[in-house]
Amino acid sequence: MPVAPPPTTAENLSLIPKAFFALGSVSYALLTRPLASSPRPVDAFRDAVYAAMRSFLSNITTSQEQASQVSTEAQYLAVSKYKHYAPDTDVLDSGLRVHWLGPKLSRSTILFLHGGGFNLAASSGHLEWLWDLKNDLAQQASISVVIPSYTLAPEGQYPLQLQQAAEVLQWLVEKQGKSPGNIILAGDSAGANLSVAVLSHLLHPHPDVPAIKLREPLAAAVLISPWTRFVSDDESVTKNAKSDMVTVPAAKRWSSNYLDSN
Repeated sequence: MPVAPPPTTAENLSLIPKAFFALGSVSYALLTRPLASSPRPVDAFRDAVYAAMRSFLSNITTSQEQASQVSTEAQYLAVSKYKHYAPDTDVLDSGLRVHWLGPKLSRSTILFLHGGGFNLAASSGHLEWLWDLKNDLAQQASISVVIPSYTLAPEGQYPLQLQQAAEVLQWLVEKQGKSPGNIILAGDSAGANLSVAVLSHLLHPHPDVPAIKLREPLAAAVLISPWTRFVSDDESVTKNAKSDMVTVPAAKRWSSNYLDSN
């Protein structure tokens, strides 16, 4: 499978003008905010941040993008250290690594598939939000969260991520003794896309993914801002072009890497 190579010297140097262009985008967003007729973020700070993100996401390459981030596991270890939590990671038969927040013996488990366009690792924001969510829910129920470090595109391409998500679900049931009725499948953005793919696989098994037979339905599925259509001409895309931080060029790059449609 293709792997995004490290950024070249030219790519690294090109980040300088791209940074200045992003600053210009921020200035333009703030200056035009009072006159805007299309939807914009609710506050000026978020408007500025999203403008910078749109600028970078529209102009950087996959190599630049992935070189600027750390892995899901590295984020998990960093947040665990910050929260004074002893990290707990399991390695599945395929080599896939899954990370726990909360006790393994909990009655309920959230299987969380992180977003990032299938190209980006889980962020510290993902891990901190899941930590707070686990703590809030633990006041009412015995619960834990499992976060798989699924393979990112273009190194991994469809249906590999579906194979990995299905493997985690089966592992939770067969090896961890979790009742399907106590498992909550959740994800944001591309992770919500993957969650829908898992649900579809349960009903109509993908020929390249081992079938999963559950003795009862899952407890729930939670889809946060699901990225379910790889299209760029929907009305919602054009209407919110200046309020969303994800741009059409970024979405096309991510989906092409995921589907190997370059």
